[in-house]
Amino acid sequence: MTETRTFPWLAKSPVAHRGLHAKDSVRVENTLPAVEAAVEQGFAIEIDVRLSADGQVVVFHDKTLDRLTAGVGLVKEVPYGDLKALPVGASGLPMPLLADVLHAISSKVALYIEVKTEKDTKVSKLMAAVREALHGYHGPVAIMSFNPYVADWCRQHLPLAPRGIIMGQETLSRMRTRLLIPYWLKRARPDFLAVDVNLLPNRIIHDWRAKGGLVATWTVRTAHQEKVAAQHADAPIFESPAVTG
Repeated sequence: MTETRTFPWLAKSPVAHRGLHAKDSVRVENTLPAVEAAVEQGFAIEIDVRLSADGQVVVFHDKTLDRLTAGVGLVKEVPYGDLKALPVGASGLPMPLLADVLHAISSKVALYIEVKTEKDTKVSKLMAAVREALHGYHGPVAIMSFNPYVADWCRQHLPLAPRGIIMGQETLSRMRTRLLIPYWLKRARPDFLAVDVNLLPNRIIHDWRAKGGLVATWTVRTAHQEKVAAQHADAPIFESPAVTG
């Protein structure tokens, strides 16, 4: 770690994964009811964002529409005006914009924004839109992505926000990507790492924490995973019944 930036709130609260959502409920992942439920219980919130065809920052995990809506095709190929006509699951509501989620939270709890990218994503375009949506918002917001270019963009263009790099099975199990980790830690200078709970403990994360680095871990769903998170990370990104059970 080449610099010390302190964000105590990153480890202050468990983080509701895609909001406090529940199966067979209007509280569908990444929708306003799930966000509002997390706010009511005082949990920090993690959401996913990507761009619509007309450059709107939408809150939606999948790159395709079919799992959670009656639509088909890629989110990035559909303008938001058409996306609004597609209720997300049982919520009866369209996928929200990032601006809608910020309004619902109103700085009451911390927000972790996971930026979703694909091979052809123009990171600068996506992140410029995210920055515009965040303009004037004063609540605690962290930005993270599997794509380390996102953290590097934030270092250069959104330096006040804590930035994180997400590490999953592909990152830590492949020799090529493992070898690139020191490079990206030096270049992007993340403030935290977010790692798959099933990969804990491991030496890379242990060494990062030993140097004072913060670690979030996902997705914590069981009592056993809660114990692992408590021992080897600082903030669990959870889904019920973990934390709430």
